[in-house]
Amino acid sequence: MFPKRNRFTHSFFYSGETVHTGKPFLEYNDYLLDRVDLSMTFDRIDAPNYLRFPQWILWCFAPVLDKDYIKKQVDDMNAARNTGRYEAVIVSNHDGHKTRQPICDALSDMLDIKYAGKWRNNTEVLWKEYDNYKIKYVHEFKFNICPENRNVKDYVTEKLFEAFAAGAIPIYYGSENKPEPGIINPYAVLFWDVKHKERNAEVYERIRELNSNSKLYDEFISQSKLTDYTVDYIYDTMNELKRRLNDI
Repeated sequence: MFPKRNRFTHSFFYSGETVHTGKPFLEYNDYLLDRVDLSMTFDRIDAPNYLRFPQWILWCFAPVLDKDYIKKQVDDMNAARNTGRYEAVIVSNHDGHKTRQPICDALSDMLDIKYAGKWRNNTEVLWKEYDNYKIKYVHEFKFNICPENRNVKDYVTEKLFEAFAAGAIPIYYGSENKPEPGIINPYAVLFWDVKHKERNAEVYERIRELNSNSKLYDEFISQSKLTDYTVDYIYDTMNELKRRLNDI
């Protein structure tokens, strides 16, 4: 499928998903490092033709080498506030790895949860009134239940960042509940532990408290979600990609 590298052809591998689990992806478990000029995923590995490039950068930021643009996007996420019109929403097409069902079932007696994707769908508002513009729709909610498909170290997609952009508090599970250290403020996220249910009593009560106390909710949502380092990280990563491509 991928030819051996030579001076006449160039090949690249990119995956925003984990290649370590699931039959469709296991054949790429070696990142194709011996067959491509440049390989990019979310993992942190050391190889001369590898660059860490998590999906959320590609998804949430235009490929523009402009620190002012990146800073504005980060500042907008930090300043975003939802309308509080509804309580909680999850937008998902499936729950093949059972990361969503445990959270939603545990919170269903406390929160009115809108299921706006294909999974458990109970509303067509996202499509009919918001033209499938997810961030604008989630902007109407206080909480966004947004776990990853799988819990894998350093695997972080767009989900947290879309919740931030919408101004909703994310209820999250993934990346061993340590997503993007140094970039994401962990105190601005409500972490659920799907594997160890006994650890969720405190966060359950925290959600109840935030949902019923507007003052506490406002204090929580007013925190910066992304650190100052985020701007440099995105800029440097994009700049390194440009350099690598120029060198190939």
